[in-house]
Amino acid sequence: MPSVWSITRTTRAALLRQNLLSPEIASHDIGVAGRRLVEFGAKNVLGTPKAQKSGELCSLIDKLHNKSVSTWVSSYMHTLRAFGNEGAHHKETGKRIPQRLDQEDLVACLVCVQRVLSFWLIYQQERFQTPPAIVK
Repeated sequence: MPSVWSITRTTRAALLRQNLLSPEIASHDIGVAGRRLVEFGAKNVLGTPKAQKSGELCSLIDKLHNKSVSTWVSSYMHTLRAFGNEGAHHKETGKRIPQRLDQEDLVACLVCVQRVLSFWLIYQQERFQTPPAIVK
């Protein structure tokens, strides 16, 4: 497997398309995967143990501001948390408008996934003082 530093932006985009945009995958599946990405990233940046109580992801994301994480990055993370909660819990639709996630929500979710992944690469470069690769 190539190093994360050697993967170009185009290759990352192709991998995302290949793995995430299959006809069998639903918007809520992407939301759940995005939430897991946020859980991993937040815990890693904060240096917290892997075991956390349920429902604490919101506060973990908010604590990232203490580590100088930009507010717009945490907003992407909160969006993925909300999509993940929706996908994992399949809440009663009741009188909500709209009643459930649809394909248009998938676009927003994928943008958030891409931005969180981009943050993660930048964070790792800063953390380990790895010079960014020149990618064309």
